[in-house]
Amino acid sequence: MLSRRSLGVFMGSLALATIVSGCGMSKKNHDADVAALRTEMQSEMARRDTLAVAGLAVAIALNAEQERRLASLESGVAALDARMGEVEELAVNAIRYNAPVHFAYDSYEVTDDSRPALDRFAAVVNRFYADALVTVEGFADPAGDADYNKWLGQKRAETVMQYLVDAGVDAGQLRAVSYGDAGNRQVEPGAWGENGMANRRVAFVVDYREGM
Repeated sequence: MLSRRSLGVFMGSLALATIVSGCGMSKKNHDADVAALRTEMQSEMARRDTLAVAGLAVAIALNAEQERRLASLESGVAALDARMGEVEELAVNAIRYNAPVHFAYDSYEVTDDSRPALDRFAAVVNRFYADALVTVEGFADPAGDADYNKWLGQKRAETVMQYLVDAGVDAGQLRAVSYGDAGNRQVEPGAWGENGMANRRVAFVVDYREGM
């Protein structure tokens, strides 16, 4: 039989063991809770990072789309500017084509100096006057007799007309006529030879006719 003292020691040891045992269970539960919280925190942080990356990807995609649209708009503007420049250039050429083509004395050959102007004229006709009737008028200075000058003016007009056909103008919208040395059409009345270049020319008249 235990003495009172031994019984007291035993009961005290049992109580202490119970307390220690109880504390051990609380610590274990605490550690489990902490671990669970840490896991949840890590999961939440991973989710946040995923959303952040996804948001960044969306932002990048949207920015790329905006850049693409801006590039497309800029390309469209550039194309319009180029078109406007082309139209303006052709408009200038359309004015310049009125400058007549000149010839050497007693010649109906197209000179090298006249070819660029004729090329521009052909481009203008093809682009803006495809439905027009173009009359190619030939002239001569007053040297020689009237019949010869009429023939020479016609040859000049026909030579230029053929040049335009070769440059792509529809032959059906071209016609050649000669005014020879007609006094009322001379640029420098009476001038011929070295002084008559202005009278030795081909000029153009652009008209629209019904049914073209």
